[in-house]
Amino acid sequence: MPGFVDSHMHLFFESYTFKVLKLHGIEGIKALTNTIRSFVTAHPDDTLLVAEGLNCNAFDDGKDAARHIVDSIFDNRALLFQSSDFHIGWASTIALSQTGVMHGLDLGPGSRFELGNDGTATGVLTEPPAAFRTIPNKLANVAHCCICQNGLQKPQPNAGCYQHL
Repeated sequence: MPGFVDSHMHLFFESYTFKVLKLHGIEGIKALTNTIRSFVTAHPDDTLLVAEGLNCNAFDDGKDAARHIVDSIFDNRALLFQSSDFHIGWASTIALSQTGVMHGLDLGPGSRFELGNDGTATGVLTEPPAAFRTIPNKLANVAHCCICQNGLQKPQPNAGCYQHL
């Protein structure tokens, strides 16, 4: 059977979409908190909450969400939020710690974990490789299996997104 190449697919989010919380149109800490807590209640066994579609100005006063703001929304679950365009992400302290990137990681040109003055990650992720690096291998493998079950054969590494798998 012939194959095809899609060179700009947001692989994890597309394959794991049935478990991803959609945040399009949700703005303000109170609305985000209510939406996320409802989703967490409905998915009590998920160790990582992945959400996408967050407007870059969704946090109160248009602030970038440092990890302490993300932690205030839900403090006992790993959280990973992606912007609508997938170029900016925000992660909780738990997500950063569980994947060993609390003190950053060299991801090559263009992608980074923003670090504070103390040398620890602020929680702001720039470009997809940083976001993908906060996804535990187990969940990335689940996403890969979903892709294979639907006829795609193999993801191709792109900009370091899958180097940790």
